[in-house]
Amino acid sequence: MTMFLYALLLGFLVSSVPPLFSEKEAKGKIVWTALSFVGNLILAWVMVYFFMPVGAGPLGGLLNLWPVFLINAIAGGAFAAADSDDNHHMIGISGSSIALALILIIFVVNGVGGWMGRDRERFAFANIETKPIDQMPWGDNNPKPVVSEGNAKTLFSSALPQSTATGRPVVGRYRVGDVVRQDVSGHMRWLGMLTYNSGFAGAWDEMVKTVPGYLIVDAEDTNSKAQWVDYEINYFSGGYWGRDTHRLMYYAGYQNYVQIDPTIEISDEDGKLYETIGLAKYNFSVLHYRIEKIAIVDVTTGNYQVCDFGSCPSWVDRQVDDNVATDAVNWFGWYMKDDWFNPSGRDTFKPDDVPVFVSSPETGKEFQYLITSTSLADNTSTGVIYYKTDAMQGVYYQVSGDPFPLGNQVVTKIQDNAKIKVSGFIVDQLFFLNISGHPSWLATLSSDNPPYGTQYQMTAYVLATSSPDVTSEDVQFDKDPATALVKYQAWLKRYENGARGTITGHVTDVGVYQKDGNSVFTMFLTDDKTGQMVTAIDPTTGVNQPVFFTVVVGNDTREITMTQPGDQVQIEYYSSTWNEYIVTKLDNLDRPKFSDLLNNALKAFMGLFR
Repeated sequence: MTMFLYALLLGFLVSSVPPLFSEKEAKGKIVWTALSFVGNLILAWVMVYFFMPVGAGPLGGLLNLWPVFLINAIAGGAFAAADSDDNHHMIGISGSSIALALILIIFVVNGVGGWMGRDRERFAFANIETKPIDQMPWGDNNPKPVVSEGNAKTLFSSALPQSTATGRPVVGRYRVGDVVRQDVSGHMRWLGMLTYNSGFAGAWDEMVKTVPGYLIVDAEDTNSKAQWVDYEINYFSGGYWGRDTHRLMYYAGYQNYVQIDPTIEISDEDGKLYETIGLAKYNFSVLHYRIEKIAIVDVTTGNYQVCDFGSCPSWVDRQVDDNVATDAVNWFGWYMKDDWFNPSGRDTFKPDDVPVFVSSPETGKEFQYLITSTSLADNTSTGVIYYKTDAMQGVYYQVSGDPFPLGNQVVTKIQDNAKIKVSGFIVDQLFFLNISGHPSWLATLSSDNPPYGTQYQMTAYVLATSSPDVTSEDVQFDKDPATALVKYQAWLKRYENGARGTITGHVTDVGVYQKDGNSVFTMFLTDDKTGQMVTAIDPTTGVNQPVFFTVVVGNDTREITMTQPGDQVQIEYYSSTWNEYIVTKLDNLDRPKFSDLLNNALKAFMGLFR
């Protein structure tokens, strides 16, 4: 009945607008109103039913409907004016123009009011404090969800054909829909929700069906398999008819809230599955929100509880919608310098990419934002912002000095590692964290597995720095995430101890062998400063042993292939193990450069034509 009354009211109001701008006789206006009323009633009824929950807000859920009806009204007025007599048609056109101008003024005033003059309020709303990055908590022992979203989708797609419910295969009737990473009792897991495979055409049939379960996989264990969980799911976002949680909460009395960020979560208290929905009001303008309450809906029974923002059960991972958090981060980055007019964006920053949901025992559940300057004209220090998911509060860990590389620069550095490049593995996800006091990147390396997602291959770590001393060959990786971390921690100790440098000496021996399909060159050196062979102490025996200088194909390959015993070379290196130094740059001082040979050959060739 409520839906019918909404449609009736809208149909009457909208249908009565065009005749006001028409010059028809009274009888014609009545006929016009009656006919347009019927059409608008049908249109309003359909739109109210299908879009009301999405458009819920201060206008009782009609915010997204008004533009459609107003356009219809203006168009109707224009047609009415065009149908009037030539000597009077300007009256109709003027009426339509006035109506359009009034509507435009309303939207402009509302938009400008929310856009200008609220800088300090937006900055205060962000509520972010600044700290130096060396105060960022260590992440050595934090959960590391190295299983990426692409990995999870592949695992879910592989498990679905083997899943059954009530004795019937699940695949065919349902497909994998949204996947979400959640903290379940302090452990990160991926949840895979199913959606109807029949589309809207099967909506009538699906009225009597339930989604029979969901998929789950450990996000921290790369060896885990996806598990099917039998569970009766009747209510969820996107469900048909009365099973849509948006519609459920709308008719539960929350018409004056915007419903945002529906998220499936597992309760740490009773193990049940719930969908949480943010109940928000508009904030500064119709483009931004302020969350006031959280609805927690039992997906089986439809029973719900509503808690005030910030006072919900601790197992609710996302009280703060990531879009609301992103608004806060953007406002903080734009207004932190307190400039009222800054069209160039100088000394401002913004998120580099979408936020990542992270969790740790020390800081709780947060969104991680990597920060970059909004302007290419300055060298604004960058860093990382951790924004709480249960409070409007964040911390900006700021890097002093030169900003460290972000995004594609990091991906390129990792994928340019000689062994990784040969493997063809790609960076599937990146995390920024503090390992042993050093800003670091944690990467998941995967292979493509279309059309489902990606297949996990390795975990990699690399120091977050702009220093040219740290190259692609400093990337530490392993198939086992724990081993990769140990390798990286060992590398950090060598890096701290300065086990890298430059040496000039004479080659005493050169060898080559195959490892993992790559050609690896090794050589021994006599240091020109000491006249002695370069050695290191064996930590197990205490005896000096020769150091291997190793060059992997891809690093100065032409130089090493021309190098012979007795040649003088200059080498830049870092210590990989106690008796192996990885060569990052090699310059053979006794052999002409390949480029010099090429230039000499070209000169000789050109001399033939003189």
